[in-house]
Amino acid sequence: AIIVAAIIAIGLASSLLVDWTWYSSVGFLDVFWTIIAAKIMLFVAIFLATAIAVSVNGILASRVARARAYLLPSNTPWESLSSRELPAVIARFVRRLPWRSLVVVFSGVAAALVALAWTTSWNLILNFIYQVPYGRSDPIYGNDIGFYLFSLPAFIALKDWMLLAIFLSAGLAAFIYWSCGEITLNAGRPSVSAAAAAHGSVLLGLFFLVEAWSFYLDRYLLL
Repeated sequence: AIIVAAIIAIGLASSLLVDWTWYSSVGFLDVFWTIIAAKIMLFVAIFLATAIAVSVNGILASRVARARAYLLPSNTPWESLSSRELPAVIARFVRRLPWRSLVVVFSGVAAALVALAWTTSWNLILNFIYQVPYGRSDPIYGNDIGFYLFSLPAFIALKDWMLLAIFLSAGLAAFIYWSCGEITLNAGRPSVSAAAAAHGSVLLGLFFLVEAWSFYLDRYLLL
């Protein structure tokens, strides 16, 4: 892990040094610092938003989840367990884990990876913030052409992030509910508790809202 981190740090440092040298040579050093500031602000914003969204759902799931009463005897030999009993053993082990700490760690790592990937969209954010009217409107919706050049790409990126945050939150919550016995698969028949179903329904509702917004944006993309 230390070697990988060192390689990444060296790669980032060399890239920054090359960019700084080039922008300095052409007299646009202010542009270089503007890009760096935009990347940092975007990373912080995406990191905080993703970490809060995922951790809130994970902590909520760990609090409302209750353990099923199907614990196996502690003296049951591992070799004698059938494939049907094996998930119960795994769930019994996972239920004893410090869920809040694990949720925070998972949320932080996931948020860092998402934010790092989203820093490549720094130009979309700057275009959205500093956009100016184009001076002509489209003949269908009457929007200024600048909306399609500056606002629409930023809205699409925001929609993609919202979907990713919902999927990460749903995956973490589902894993916690399964580990605590709120979601079971007995003889191929899934069983979901009321708490897990309510939580999943809220996330599903948010997903449909984002998808509805996505369809709303698709008409502008089609135009």
